[in-house]
Amino acid sequence: MKIVLDTNVLIAALIARGFSHQLLEHCALRHTLFTSDFILDETKEKLIEKFGYSQELAGEAATPGRGETTRRR
Repeated sequence: MKIVLDTNVLIAALIARGFSHQLLEHCALRHTLFTSDFILDETKEKLIEKFGYSQELAGEAATPGRGETTRRR
């Protein structure tokens, strides 16, 4: 199954150990995750603006690990 998680779910998964974190872990282990440059850029931007992440830390957090990034522009 191919799954795309939006910015809100990714941020919630990164900042808390709640349902979104469990959902991300489940999906990463059992399915193929897809994202886009837009979602990754938006996630990085929100982590910096709203949660005080440094540019470097936000970049690391918003970098896809297991899964694929689609390139649609």
